[in-house]
Amino acid sequence: MKVADMHCDTIGEIYENRLLGNNYKLKKNNFHVDINKLKKGNYLLQNFAMFIDIKKHKKPYKTLQEMIAVYYEELEDNKDIIRPVYSYKDIYACEKENKIAALLTIEDAGALEGSLMNLKTVYEQGVRLITLTWNHINEVGFPNFKIEVDTYGDIKEKPNFKIPNTEFGLTDFGVELIREMERLGIIVDVSHLSDAGFYDVLKYSKKPFVASHSNSRKITNVVRNLTDDMIRKLADKGGLTGINFCSDFIKTTSHTGNTFTYV
Repeated sequence: MKVADMHCDTIGEIYENRLLGNNYKLKKNNFHVDINKLKKGNYLLQNFAMFIDIKKHKKPYKTLQEMIAVYYEELEDNKDIIRPVYSYKDIYACEKENKIAALLTIEDAGALEGSLMNLKTVYEQGVRLITLTWNHINEVGFPNFKIEVDTYGDIKEKPNFKIPNTEFGLTDFGVELIREMERLGIIVDVSHLSDAGFYDVLKYSKKPFVASHSNSRKITNVVRNLTDDMIRKLADKGGLTGINFCSDFIKTTSHTGNTFTYV
């Protein structure tokens, strides 16, 4: 059986470690994903997320560009085994050639810094899927935790991870962004997005969308997972969800603690 994995943070780990002077490689490393592991696992497709923590990196678009450069550098060094793909046909060409397909994605559209021009640029660089939010509010929308409001009615980014955000979804720019993503041919990814944002994407999108790394909230009651209604509506739209193997999201017991894993 061939495997298609919709999300991993490996390139970001390689990038961050290089900043610290550690020269990790995609071919072989101590992370969850490397090329040797992909070969052993009989992978057809690996999505490589350029994960940008927009609170940590003060110039997130610049960081994104540096990370994309690392991605292509590593693929070039291993082009006999893995190659970038940009379309459905490219993936099948890789299968025929017995090569692993690599799809470039972004985790947290905040890395675009609110610019449709930046969106067009990353499309031209090969990005074909964007996760709209991570765990911070950005120009596009809101992550899935209960938003606190101060006495002036201003939103504070203070999370309550046990309560989903059913009030704040996509911004006006977020709606504009997903429409432009669909026009270009970039898949909309709703993992991490608020419950309200999920239903906004359902309302405004015209094409299938995905949840690249989310599970069932009925099985494990954490806000990073999807409700049964979301899963059904996602499927009805022609989309799909990728399983997240983080233990916090697949336990069969309800999540009642105060800790939360940011993946």
